[in-house]
Amino acid sequence: MPRIQTSVPRGMLFIYDRNTEDIVIAEYSPKFVVNSTPTSLSIATQSEEDGEVEIDLLPLSSFSLEEKRLVFEGKLMAADGCISICFMADEEIASISSKRGACTIKIAADSPQFPTAVSVYVEQQDID
Repeated sequence: MPRIQTSVPRGMLFIYDRNTEDIVIAEYSPKFVVNSTPTSLSIATQSEEDGEVEIDLLPLSSFSLEEKRLVFEGKLMAADGCISICFMADEEIASISSKRGACTIKIAADSPQFPTAVSVYVEQQDID
């Protein structure tokens, strides 16, 4: 997937399977750059002050920490097998196929607070 460089309205990115029912959006907390619920993740950026944010959405098999730190590792429900990164108001920036059910997500960022470069790694369905 190509790298996306974009301004982030209101500084928040959201990650979820848009077809999962009853999504509970993870709210911002100043204690963490990534906040989570079982059905969504939120990432706080500061693009209004720092400029555009660089976003990579990648398969978990390509996980790397080059020039970044791990800021989140956990599970996310993906009913439909497609994880999206969205702005507020459900505006999709990008999507990637995922494992159905509880898939593993790892997020690496260039800063533990208000990152300007974020890599999201998503567990994909095993193909037999």
